[in-house]
Amino acid sequence: MNNKSVSLKVQNVTKTFAIPGGSKVVAVNDCSFTAAPGEFVTLLGPSGCGKTTLLRLIAGFETPDKGQIFLNDASINHYSPQNRDMAMVFQNYALFPHMNVFKNVAYSLSIKKQSRSMIENEVKEALKLVGLEGMESRSTGQLSGGQQQRVALARALVKKPSVLLLDEPLSNLDAKLRIQTRYELKNIQRRLGITTLYVTHDQEEALFLSDKIILMNNGIIEQIGEPAEAYQRPATPFVAKFLGSANFVKGRLIRQDGHESVMEVLGQEVSVRSEINKNQSWVMVRPEHIRLVSRNKEDANKENCAIVKRAHYLGIWIETFLEINNQTIVARILAEPGSRVWDVGDVVELQIVQGGIHPISNVTEEMMAAEVASTLL
Repeated sequence: MNNKSVSLKVQNVTKTFAIPGGSKVVAVNDCSFTAAPGEFVTLLGPSGCGKTTLLRLIAGFETPDKGQIFLNDASINHYSPQNRDMAMVFQNYALFPHMNVFKNVAYSLSIKKQSRSMIENEVKEALKLVGLEGMESRSTGQLSGGQQQRVALARALVKKPSVLLLDEPLSNLDAKLRIQTRYELKNIQRRLGITTLYVTHDQEEALFLSDKIILMNNGIIEQIGEPAEAYQRPATPFVAKFLGSANFVKGRLIRQDGHESVMEVLGQEVSVRSEINKNQSWVMVRPEHIRLVSRNKEDANKENCAIVKRAHYLGIWIETFLEINNQTIVARILAEPGSRVWDVGDVVELQIVQGGIHPISNVTEEMMAAEVASTLL
């Protein structure tokens, strides 16, 4: 199955919807990004952030108020969905219940009046690609959720589109099947080399699947980057918190030599791998970049010591909530055999892994107050 591979470019796209009462909501606000040929790009964000609207604009189901969408540098704004050389897998799969698996997958080829032999060959190849050989005559109602998802994917791929669009296709699957299916989806995408745009609110899913992640919030793009870059060097507090747990603490720049910097954070000198502005005073620390060492009760008031407020065993992790300098810090320690789950009231020393901090702007005292309140719930 030889799918074409093209570049996709979204340039300053805006979409506004009218709502009851005469007011308007900006669903997508001046968004721009590119997807290289064969790249797997994920639109990630919470419900209502604009990611599905942006996907629908690219598919041609909605028309942008402003901006342009390009395939290989040619604008497709005025192309109908069927003329955009794209295929979409919907969240609910949108299979035809009155058709069997073969007819569902063959539908787009049938309406183009392709020959029967050509349709049979293409459908069999698509079903083999998604691991559903021999199920051509099955009713879609006889299939599991995972199998239905594969039929929807085969139906999209049989068209040999230039761009594959997926709108939260794994959200209806149980946790184990979701993990299995994302492995299969990534393998298929790599084999075909097809340019792919994927929508999800699942952070782990985005980190696993993507070559590039686009973080959206309130209709705007907050950050574009590779998974490791977005996770380790978030551009905003929103990105830091949405991609995983994050602690925000104040730090002080001690010395800076080119790209090498050292900051004092919670009484420790910690190296900084990111570039730092001398005016930045807040840093992000991921919970897994904190180590805990037992200390005596009389050490509780030391600058780098904290009191355990609660601790939870989570299988692979032990998550511990700590109070230090009137702030709540979360530490996440790998639960190795014999690892200790701390008791409430224990005093521990916090040790931040070298390179485990990232300077971050736009952290406010109001944000920190809300953060403390949420941890007390």
